[in-house]
Parts: sequence; C-alpha cells; structure tokens
Amino acid sequence: MLKSISRIMSSLADEEASDSISLSKIREKLDFNFPSFSSILPYRYYDEPNSLFVNESSFGFGFEVAPLGGADEKAINSLADAIRFKIPDNLEVQFLMFGGNKVGPQIDGIIERQKSLGGMYERLAESASIYYKRAAIEGFGNKRKIPLKLRDFRCFCFVSKKSKYSQEIISEMLSIREDLSAELKAAEIQHRAMDVSDFLSLLYQIINADNQNIVPADVRHDLHEELNRQVVDPSFEMMVHPDSLDIQFASKVDS
Repeated sequence: MLKSISRIMSSLADEEASDSISLSKIREKLDFNFPSFSSILPYRYYDEPNSLFVNESSFGFGFEVAPLGGADEKAINSLADAIRFKIPDNLEVQFLMFGGNKVGPQIDGIIERQKSLGGMYERLAESASIYYKRAAIEGFGNKRKIPLKLRDFRCFCFVSKKSKYSQEIISEMLSIREDLSAELKAAEIQHRAMDVSDFLSLLYQIINADNQNIVPADVRHDLHEELNRQVVDPSFEMMVHPDSLDIQFASKVDS
C-alpha cells in the first residue's frame, strides 16, 4: 500500500515540476474515497477450508502472538530459530505490534464482576468504569502532560508467499504453518491462528482509525465481496495535505 502511494506521489511531483498540473489537481488526484483507496490494498479472498488468505499476487496465513513483555534470552532465541529454520527464504514474514483503544468490552467485563458485589463496590466500579473509558480516549491525566492513553497492545505475525495458488503450494504453506505453530508452542509463546473475522477486525480498526470509540466495530465477512473492500468503510474519505492526512468516515459504534 505504501509503495503504491509513493508511486503516485512521485508521478505527481514530476508533473508539478513541469508546471503541467495545478496544486488543486494534485490534491484532487491524491484524495482517496472508498472505491479508489480499497483498490490499492492487495487483500482479496479467504480460503476457509485451508484457513489461508489470498492476495492479489500472494497468499499466506497469520498468527496472533502474545506480546513478549519481559521475554528472556531463551524466548528470543527460540523465536529467532523458529523463523530462521522453519520458514524458507522465499517467504515473507511480517510482525505487527498494534496498540488500539477498543478496550470497552474488557472494561465492562471487569467492572460487571465488581458491580455484582453490590453496595459500595458497585459505586466504586461505576467510577472506575468512567475513569478508564475516559483514559482510553483522552489519556491519563498527569502534570507533565505526557500522552498516556489506555491501550490494548497486540502482536501479529503474517507469513506470505508470492506464487500462483496451486494445491502443491497450499500443502507447502500448511506444513510451514504447522511447523511454525509447533515451534512457538515449544518456546511457550502463546499464539492462535487468525481467521477471516480476526483479519477484518484488525484491518478495519487500523484503516478506519476512530479514536473516539472504544468498542470495536462489528465487521462481518461477506463471501460475495473482496476483502480489500470490506476493510475500508463505505463512507471512508482521505484528504491529503502538505503536512498531514485527514481521514473521515461515518462511525459505526457509539462508545
């Protein structure tokens, strides 16, 4: 996606240098709405029987991996060995650490247990709920004005291969996924395979950044539509300015 945007910027820069295009025309070309922005995303289909994602020119799988907070040298070496020895050189591996503010359900789950105690505990739980939900949107107040927002940090590992989608390659990828999962289990690194619902929820949250809502949008897989169109909200619009990008869309959830 970033490479595609970079190519557009480079092309427009050449046109501007030749004075053949106005600044307003550049902005017009760079403004993305739902159809044009989704078209630069490579995601296409989900092979449910094999739990594999099919992209424009590649396919692969993903794991959600527990963030290794306080990991020791043994865990780090185990992860490095798993990638080095279990994943062939012709495959691409990408790790994504993402901190989102969709913590509303977690807060509600904890608070409800406290409220069930009744009396003083119920009132304290309600106050705590307001405090933590505000922190997820505005951050924890502090004298140094440091931005400290409540976040749910999650880690993901994606493995993909540029190849035609054939049964032989499918079998190879399934074997690699099984080997990698076994290595992560042996290293005592908690993980789980991502399905299409996990993928859509993650990408939708990243692309349609809604910092004022702390409840994840309900994004359901449509078998009759390509994945790249499902991760971009239909009301999505991106305005490109010299020093910023402005994204607008109709929020699906009220926090």
